[in-house]
Amino acid sequence: MSVTKLYLTNRAPGFTPTNFRGTWNDTASAVTKALDGAAVWGGASTTVAKAETSATNPFDVCLYRGVSGPLGAQTPSGTIDMVIGILESSASADFNWKVHVYATQGDTDTVRGTLLSNYTENAGTNEWPTTGTVKGLNAAQTLTGVALTAGDRIVVEIGYRARNAVTTSFTGTLRYGSADANGAALTDAVAGNASAATDAMFVKFSVAITEAVPVRVSQAVWQEVSTQAAAPTIRVSQALWQEVSTQAPAPVIRVSQCVWQFVSRIEPIPKPTKNPKKDPPGQEKKKDTPSDRLVAKDRLAHYRSRRTDPFFG
Repeated sequence: MSVTKLYLTNRAPGFTPTNFRGTWNDTASAVTKALDGAAVWGGASTTVAKAETSATNPFDVCLYRGVSGPLGAQTPSGTIDMVIGILESSASADFNWKVHVYATQGDTDTVRGTLLSNYTENAGTNEWPTTGTVKGLNAAQTLTGVALTAGDRIVVEIGYRARNAVTTSFTGTLRYGSADANGAALTDAVAGNASAATDAMFVKFSVAITEAVPVRVSQAVWQEVSTQAAAPTIRVSQALWQEVSTQAPAPVIRVSQCVWQFVSRIEPIPKPTKNPKKDPPGQEKKKDTPSDRLVAKDRLAHYRSRRTDPFFG
């Protein structure tokens, strides 16, 4: 599936890199979550915040590390931008965006290549707001082409660069999460609007990237069972459980829910009837009872007697 948005979910990724690759001074409070092409089941909207008290200028703090799902073979191109709710606690903090983007070699901590290297903005340019606001980069940034192999992942490290030289505590805050309590997708955030818990934040690409085609559960079951000997040593239900139970961190939907969602869409098969033709409303035929048959017999005898009675000619 090709997408131009990767949502900042509040859900654990399928793979977590061991190391941060951007040049950060502080990653201790950074959260690592899944970047997903769909906002649905993306976890509740929340925030991550980190204060800095360093007199070092500049001082870089990572807040969110997003890891995509496995991608198809491709070479990403075009530009990347942020559509994310952010906030600095004081105008004296002098916070600006810092973003680092790279690709892993599959589910390993080996870097396939860097797509955007330690991007920061100039002092006084596009400073973070003091009230929660959805913002993007000062300008969308061009990606460096990296040839990806099927199964590689994109990792986006997002945070702020503090350009103050005092030990006063200043806090940077970033909002993430893309679904409501029922798993339904939130509304896409819009740059310039107030940052709200009803908005889904995302990273935006000018050229679509292709996510790997996921294997359906039915395919996974067939692949597992078909490799068994003539007399399978594993039941289909076991194969289904093994496939779903390996999802990270845990299936966002139970197997029973999958089955119910499928079955509930199937129209019930009507029961066969002896007489397919429907009688008009109010004129449905009733089953004969012994008393009904007795009345009918009496009426027939009465009719025959009338035919032989001379009075009726």
